[in-house]
Amino acid sequence: LRAVRRWGRLLYDFDGLRTFKARFKPRAWDPIYLSYPRGRSSMGAIRDVLTAFSRGGLLGFGVQTLMRGPAVAMRLLALLLVPWTLLLALPGSAAWFPSEAWRWGWVVFDVLVIAGLYRLSERWRPRLATLLAAAMGLDALLTMVQAVTYTLPRRHGVFDLVVVSVAVLAPAIAAAILWTGRAHRRPA
Repeated sequence: LRAVRRWGRLLYDFDGLRTFKARFKPRAWDPIYLSYPRGRSSMGAIRDVLTAFSRGGLLGFGVQTLMRGPAVAMRLLALLLVPWTLLLALPGSAAWFPSEAWRWGWVVFDVLVIAGLYRLSERWRPRLATLLAAAMGLDALLTMVQAVTYTLPRRHGVFDLVVVSVAVLAPAIAAAILWTGRAHRRPA
């Protein structure tokens, strides 16, 4: 349970809730129990409770939670970008780029984006979110232009098409996540 609480902090502020409740100066902290019929799965009971509290669907609740507190999403985007950036830095990736300067420019850009996403995961900053969302959108656009004008005319296999698709779609999806997160975090 301690591990669940520690990892769950990214999705729910347990310490904040306890601090809030402590202000009321309770006489005692009563434990809460989950009971379920004999012969039934405890995991099924937990899923049922979570579904009841999520007002319908766990997937929708998870997406809303990530957009309300995007630390998990930002860290996940940063972590997914790390192996991609390492692959770009390998000498074998040079054939995908018009020049070494172009390739290293993308590597440096990705390192800066990783740092920005991680910083955003630590504390939400609207200006940084806007900057990263715009940079990711521009990344998707420039990658599409590079793919059409340079990469695809020189590459012909299915693997090449998959790599180019990931290179274009990943920053576009990341930009959409950042714009959506920014819209949900906008002050009322």
